[in-house]
Amino acid sequence: VKQETCTFSQMRIPAGKGKKYARADGKIAFFLSKKCETHFIAKRNPRLFRWGAVFRKKREKQQKDKKKAKKIVVKTSVISRGVAGITMEELLKKKNEKPEVRKAKQEAAIRAAKAKKKEAAEKKKAEKQVQSKAVQQKQ
Repeated sequence: VKQETCTFSQMRIPAGKGKKYARADGKIAFFLSKKCETHFIAKRNPRLFRWGAVFRKKREKQQKDKKKAKKIVVKTSVISRGVAGITMEELLKKKNEKPEVRKAKQEAAIRAAKAKKKEAAEKKKAEKQVQSKAVQQKQ
């Protein structure tokens, strides 16, 4: 079975695929797909389409000896840097401290937060009492 080449993209058309197009002047064109046919009828330049064989031949993108090119492997390297205003040294200190020390610091921070919250609540309660006394005196 003879394999035709697409008139537009210059790619091989497998047997049973593609379309044959006859112009009014008698010239016959073979197309791999509707995309190729549309571009050909619109008189577009096949050298401008990156997916076509014409472009690849023009820009020498195809392999000369049909061997696969070596895959370029880019090795990623880990970069350590500070996060959210904390320097790398501080992060390493936090990472390397013992769990007991870390837990003690955490509990101390929790106690301080609770004390601050309690103090704010007491202050608010005292202000409320002062306001209620002022309201009672006006009546």
